[in-house]
Amino acid sequence: MALLVPEPGKLRPQQTQGPTAGRRGRTQQLTFSAPALIAKLSGVLPLVPGDVIFTRTSAGAGPGRTPQRRLAPGDALVSSMSGIGELRQQFVA
Repeated sequence: MALLVPEPGKLRPQQTQGPTAGRRGRTQQLTFSAPALIAKLSGVLPLVPGDVIFTRTSAGAGPGRTPQRRLAPGDALVSSMSGIGELRQQFVA
């Protein structure tokens, strides 16, 4: 992993829901490091290039947000990681 991402603790994950910015932070704030997550998951299921691992929502998103905002049909959720890319999901129901 260090060859592809020289400083994995300095990555900035972010999620936006429509025009609203959601969770933000740095990967060094994760409860478990990326290598620990990969090791644990690969012990119980095969991981292949291109797999995406989502972790638990941080404070300030979903039920931890004031006021609360939940996904609804038509919402777009964009999950991105600085220097890596983004994943867009459109919700229909």
